[in-house]
Amino acid sequence: MGKNKMLLGVALFLLFALGHAVMAPGDESSRCTNQLDPYPPSMMMLMNSRHYSALLGPEGVWDQMDLDDNDPETSFNPTYFKHNAGGICRWSVMSCGYRSGWQDNYLFTQFISKAAPPDTTHTVRVIVDILYTLSSCRARYNCNPKFQLLKFETDGPQPREVFTDHTNYQSIRVRTGSSAVTQRLVENIDIPANIEGIYLAVRDNTSCIQVAQMQVYRYQCPRKQEGLVVFPDTAAPVDNDITIIAECMPNSSPVTPNDMAMTCDKDGNWMGAGSCRCDPGYKRVRGRNGESCVACQEGTYRTGSDPEGVCLSCPGNTESDEVGAPECECQTGYFRNLEGMSDTCPASQTRETVSDDCTQPPSSPRNLVKTGSTAESLSVSWTAPEYSGGRSDLYYRVHYSDPDNVGILLESHCTQCHTGTSCTISGLRPATVYVVQVSAHNGVSDQDEGGALARMTEITLATDSAPPSAPQRPQAFCQVVVWEEPEHINGVITKYLVKYLAVSHEVSGDRNSFVLPTELPSGTVIRIYAVNVAGTGPFATATIPSDCAGLDTPDALVTCPSCPGCPACPIPTPSECPTIPVPTVTRTTTVAIPPVTITRTTTVARIVPTTVTTTATVTRVSTSTVRTTVTRTTTRTTSTPCPTPPPSSPTTGAAVSRPG
Repeated sequence: MGKNKMLLGVALFLLFALGHAVMAPGDESSRCTNQLDPYPPSMMMLMNSRHYSALLGPEGVWDQMDLDDNDPETSFNPTYFKHNAGGICRWSVMSCGYRSGWQDNYLFTQFISKAAPPDTTHTVRVIVDILYTLSSCRARYNCNPKFQLLKFETDGPQPREVFTDHTNYQSIRVRTGSSAVTQRLVENIDIPANIEGIYLAVRDNTSCIQVAQMQVYRYQCPRKQEGLVVFPDTAAPVDNDITIIAECMPNSSPVTPNDMAMTCDKDGNWMGAGSCRCDPGYKRVRGRNGESCVACQEGTYRTGSDPEGVCLSCPGNTESDEVGAPECECQTGYFRNLEGMSDTCPASQTRETVSDDCTQPPSSPRNLVKTGSTAESLSVSWTAPEYSGGRSDLYYRVHYSDPDNVGILLESHCTQCHTGTSCTISGLRPATVYVVQVSAHNGVSDQDEGGALARMTEITLATDSAPPSAPQRPQAFCQVVVWEEPEHINGVITKYLVKYLAVSHEVSGDRNSFVLPTELPSGTVIRIYAVNVAGTGPFATATIPSDCAGLDTPDALVTCPSCPGCPACPIPTPSECPTIPVPTVTRTTTVAIPPVTITRTTTVARIVPTTVTTTATVTRVSTSTVRTTVTRTTTRTTSTPCPTPPPSSPTTGAAVSRPG
């Protein structure tokens, strides 16, 4: 059992190592694979001299320049480092030409990019790690046991004539000492955000040096996934920690956006943890490569309200015809009460969700009938609709027509949340026809505006009759009484009653005037009543004016001063009395009170006996434009004569008309 565990551990280690191994480009040799040793995820390898199948030359890790005599024998040359039976090769470069005199050799790397993410705005530190050996120099040779490490910062790869120009380089470190033991040189190079990368150079100045390996790397907070949270690949800072906003996997969103800030330290460690959940229409799936969000299939949905939610089948009367549906839409003619009712109906106030079935409005109420009436109210009842729409929050609204505005409906008190099946409408007019409408509603009926007529039934009813109110604006003249119809007719006026001094007259209901058969004393009170089928209403009064006392004669009648004892004579001026040639004088008065016009004409004849004739003409124009005229003439005789005009009068039989 223990042996099996050990073998399993070895196998896992090999898998890890192979997974992080980097093959040398162009290496197809069956003898050398040049695999790199594994390195931790927090280390971003930028360059490794063992990464390449060739050591020197344009395709190798190194390029070189011999500044003394360009002698290959005294320059850097590849040297076998070690080899094992597994096919792993380790080669190095070596320069040991001091025996030939003074040397000045350069070993240049290829361009080394810092490989920071595009949005990196901070300085990045790269680490240069060199394994080398400086052999001891013999006293008889001109030997200088040291080498120099240099750098050339640039925005990108440069032509060979540029990056092999040693004057472009700056010294980083000079290392001295001689030992047959392999040593290590580690240098930190901080590269600003605006610099893309560097070239490195090793200078041999008359020494004997072997460069076994050079590695250039930086620390990073590597991309990793925890649940649905993705920590992006981030270059580690030089000193202080930096804050990075973590991301969510595709089709997911942060549970709390403010909790997605993570910290990356200089050693490549992440600190902090966020939380993401799948977007509506997607479900959470755990696989070999971590968690992801997968779209719900047709006919299913997911709201996204729960982080571990699964795709659910569409509720009743709903459908989804595409993948990734956050909800299933109601089928045509079906609805949800997602917002709650705007009124105060408790049964319909519950706000439905996309997890609820879709329902329909109810059908119309049935068997709407009249159950009672008065002069000011109507009572109706009905039975529930045949179809409730699949809901239990059924209620009704009762409206009735406005008699003053055709097509306008008024709300009754049975409009808001009326759950009963009867209603009494009050405050109506007597003897008036009303259209009463009853409509059925539930929590979704207001969303179906086009189906309002299908949920309504109506009935035409009339209130009971009541006596009319009193006639309006009555007015009495000497022989005529006029009035206007009552404010509340309450049906049809069948007649009017005109009463005075224990006398009663009936007037047709389509008239609003009456000519008195005789002259009445001034101050006589006349009562006018309106009558309909329900009875006689209250009376209105009019009073005979005071100017009707005695003869109904014009005000212009005067007394002749030259005729003592003469009665008042209708002459223009008193001075003309002895010579008046006019035997008669006429006075006309017209009073118009629409739709009645009264014309009163009084004629006084200067004869013996004197005769005063008054003619009252009453003209009434009804609403049907029918003109009705009533004329009544009264004559009164006095025994006192006026003086006889002189015989020389040039004119007789003329009349003078004086408007009143």
